[in-house]
Formats: sequence, structure tokens, C-alpha cells
Amino acid sequence: MRVVELLGRYSNQDMIQRKLQALLTLPPLSGDVRSTVVGHKLKQRQRRLTPDEVDTLIADYVAGMKVDNIALKYGIHPATVHMQVKRRGVVLRQPRPKP
Repeated sequence: MRVVELLGRYSNQDMIQRKLQALLTLPPLSGDVRSTVVGHKLKQRQRRLTPDEVDTLIADYVAGMKVDNIALKYGIHPATVHMQVKRRGVVLRQPRPKP
């Protein structure tokens, strides 16, 4: 590596140090605000259903409760409701035709 390239790569150390120091003085962040500062999405927390919750979920589905309402009740995605129903061998309801 040439000396000119080497100097060019490390010539901004003072600026980098000032930026890092400024970041260290910021108050701690909470929630989803970090994702905008860091520049990436936060990992989604997985919602693991207990066996009792799955039993109740299946009972709600068999009783005719809408999939979207079941998903909201348990804090899961509607596709997860379908997956749990299929795993238990319950026949999926056919979607109603839209008017």
C-alpha cells in the first residue's frame, strides 16, 4: 500500500472520534427509535404459544371466531393461526366470498 493511500484512509480519525464522542453523550434510546439511528430494523420478538394457548386457539377457531380476531387475541400473525390449526389436523374453513 502506498503512503498516500495509507494517509488518506486514516486522515479522518479526528472527525470520527468527534462523532463517536457526540454519540456517547446522547441519552439511551428505547423502543423502535434505535432502528432509525442505527439504520437497521430491530428483530421481531417471537411470540411462543403455550400448549394451553394452542388448545384455546383451536377451540376459538372451531367455534367460528375469525382468524384475524384470534391473531389479535394472541398477538400472532393470522398465518400462524392457520399453521396451528393445520398442525392439529383441523379442516380449514373456506373463506367467505366478498360481496
